[in-house]
Amino acid sequence: MPEGEWIIQRGEERYPVADLGMIRDWAQKGNLLATDQIWSPVKGEWVMARDLSEISDLMVQPTAVARPMPATTTSPVINSIGIRFAAVLIDVVPALVIGVVGIIPIIGQFIAGVALGCYWLFRDVNGASLGKLLLGLEVVQADGQPSTTDARIKRNVPLCIGHFLFAIPIVGYFIGLPIIILVNLTEVIMLLTQGHRLGDRFAGTTVVRKAA
Repeated sequence: MPEGEWIIQRGEERYPVADLGMIRDWAQKGNLLATDQIWSPVKGEWVMARDLSEISDLMVQPTAVARPMPATTTSPVINSIGIRFAAVLIDVVPALVIGVVGIIPIIGQFIAGVALGCYWLFRDVNGASLGKLLLGLEVVQADGQPSTTDARIKRNVPLCIGHFLFAIPIVGYFIGLPIIILVNLTEVIMLLTQGHRLGDRFAGTTVVRKAA
């Protein structure tokens, strides 16, 4: 079975896992319940732990109390769509202010496109965008380790492409805007169905509660 990004969900919390081997290790140590949900990147769907053939023989029964997740996952993935969208809405406020400049023909369109492209691309460069910072969230690697600067920039590449294309005078309205709409729609659908944005898949990152 090829390795990929696996996710364990218990109640309202999600935990990123590097590979199937780690899941088996946690199961053997009693860190998993048979009723835990596991996202399989191989099957492309959520599977109850007791139904995942590779680990079903190692599962703790539902009536038992599983041990806490290992210390490497002390910051659970944020799976509350509400808090993720709230952070995005906060991030959108500065973007709307910048976007007003785009009303100015030619030069305004260019300035707004470049400025918005840079804004979305570098919004997480310090570990968290304005919205995430205010809501106590941060960007980390999918395995729970601290994210690199490159990864924090890379995760926002899909969001900035359309804005940079929008900077092209006149033509940008017909090329950039459709791409912006398409990318954002894709991001929303992936967030709702998989708990991760397209950008997270692209960069191997996720969003967690910031450690106290």
